[in-house]
Order: sequence, then C-alpha cells, then structure tokens
Amino acid sequence: MTDKGRWVALAGIDGAGKTTQVRCLETILSERDYRVRSIVQLDTPMGKYVDKILTLGLSHKYKARIRALVFGALNYYMMSIIEPELEEYDFIITDRSPYCAFAYLVPQGISLQWIETIYRYSLCPDVTILIDVPVSLALTRKSADERVAVAENGFLENVRRVYKDMVDKGLMRQVDGSQSIEAVTKSIVALITRM
Repeated sequence: MTDKGRWVALAGIDGAGKTTQVRCLETILSERDYRVRSIVQLDTPMGKYVDKILTLGLSHKYKARIRALVFGALNYYMMSIIEPELEEYDFIITDRSPYCAFAYLVPQGISLQWIETIYRYSLCPDVTILIDVPVSLALTRKSADERVAVAENGFLENVRRVYKDMVDKGLMRQVDGSQSIEAVTKSIVALITRM
C-alpha cells in the first residue's frame, strides 16, 4: 500500500448487501491492522437531511431530478470528508459512489450528460465494487424502498443492467453478492488488499 489511503466504494441494487459489507469490511480489515473508516452515506449528518428530502411528497415529474441534485450535493459533502481522511486511513469504505447516481438515474429518464455535469468535479473512488445479485434475491432481502419505485416496471433490472455495463467498461469491479455474507466479504478483501 502507498502512504495515502484508498477509497473503496460499494455499489449494487437495493438489497445487494452494501451496508452489511461496509460494516463487515471495517471489522475484517481492522483485525488485519489496517486503519479503516467506514461511512454509510445516509447515516452522515447531511445524509439524514437527504433522506428526509427523499421522503417528502415530491411530484413524480420532478422526483428524479430532485434525487439527482440532492445525491449530487451529498456526494460533494462526502468528498469533503473523504479527501482529508485519505491521509489518515488505509481504507475509506463507503456504501455508494458517484457511479450509483448513473445506475439509478438513467433508468428514471435523466440524461447521462446532465448527471455528468452534476458530478464533473467529483472525486472518484480508487475502486468501486459492484455487489451483484439477481433482483429476485435482492427483493427478499429488503422491502421496497419508498424513495425509489424498485419493484415496478423492472426498475431494478434496468439499474442492474447499467451497473453491469459499467463493469464491462472497466469502471468498476464485480463480486457475486448471492454468496454468503462471509464469502462476499472475503472476495472484496481479496480485491482491495491487492491494490
């Protein structure tokens, strides 16, 4: 490892296990004497505000645009935390990356160019890891998130397709999220400790 830490971001559809893996990775890597900071974005002070905004009775016409903007703002807030802490920690592990915006917003009809404009000055993770699970499995793990219509019209299938396209383009790595929690953690640890 270099002196500067690595930002590892997890990605995946709702119910893929991102939050679970953030916590598991922090435990395992800490036990191996790495300095680790884990951040669940919606648990941060700003993330809690974002969560409240997303539960407002927003007009369907503007919901996706508002979601794009508030997650964009949350991303820049996260940068203000992550960038200085990369000097202090070996790994910063988060449950989202800027790529998540693309995966969730493109299927909602938001143009790729508009999303790119929002994230133009964004810090990118050193690696984003897709925890890939079939939609049918994800829906058994987590009830439908009222902020995004996950179960209707194949929405999560479309999100998963965008994620897999990003893997194919080399923008992120992929692990099989349908394995046991321990096996998924082991796969991710193997990827990130070779960086």
